[in-house]
Amino acid sequence: ASCLVGSEMCIRDSNFWVIIAIMLVGYLVARCKIVPPGSDRTLTQLVFYTTLPALMFTTLANSDPASFFGVNGLANIISSVGTGLIYTALAATLLKSRGTELTVGALVACYTNIGNLGVAFLVAITGDPTPAAPILLFQILVMVPVFFSILDNQTGKKTEGLWRTILSRLKNPLLIAVFAGLMVALLEIPIPELISAPLTKMAGANVPIILLAMGMSLRGAHLPRFGRESAPLMLGIFCRLVLGPLIAFGAGYL
Repeated sequence: ASCLVGSEMCIRDSNFWVIIAIMLVGYLVARCKIVPPGSDRTLTQLVFYTTLPALMFTTLANSDPASFFGVNGLANIISSVGTGLIYTALAATLLKSRGTELTVGALVACYTNIGNLGVAFLVAITGDPTPAAPILLFQILVMVPVFFSILDNQTGKKTEGLWRTILSRLKNPLLIAVFAGLMVALLEIPIPELISAPLTKMAGANVPIILLAMGMSLRGAHLPRFGRESAPLMLGIFCRLVLGPLIAFGAGYL
């Protein structure tokens, strides 16, 4: 057992090194001006509309549907909701935040980048992007429409309504890929080689491309200047990076 644990730790350490190495290559490519400025945004858009949907579809289509509805997704949903509520309470009482500042801060505290860089890290470390699917659905179909509707009401902007906002989110390529992959798995629909082969190749390109883009984005990046007005931002980051994982761990443990 100790040998298995040791080998697993070595694999994870190796995976972390792979992540750092690929990001370093992306940084050097940008620093040496091999690619033009803004290439990281181009690659991010490319991933969002092509390789990432292919990855989510192929993974879910070949997975056990029961794993999709497991406790992992529930623990992460509890973490997001709990983190947002804690931030709202702390910001309203300690920082006296109100209106849109409070709403945006709560969104910062409970929203994760699972739909882009998060999946890349998940695949690079664990080799399985399946746990991202329920979190992705919750954020796209629940969190974003609710927060946007609140912001529309606070700013006085003419809103389309909660249901129209939800329907507009159904055009999201990741959401379409998750739904399609889940239906294929539930109905046990065989995927022809003519379709599965190119999708598998595209899915394999997702992690390297997004990590290269992340490395490119670090070129020219500067630490922000923090002042008194940065307190809501710092509280949101603390809730997202510290409280969120703690709540998820506690919920998963229970």
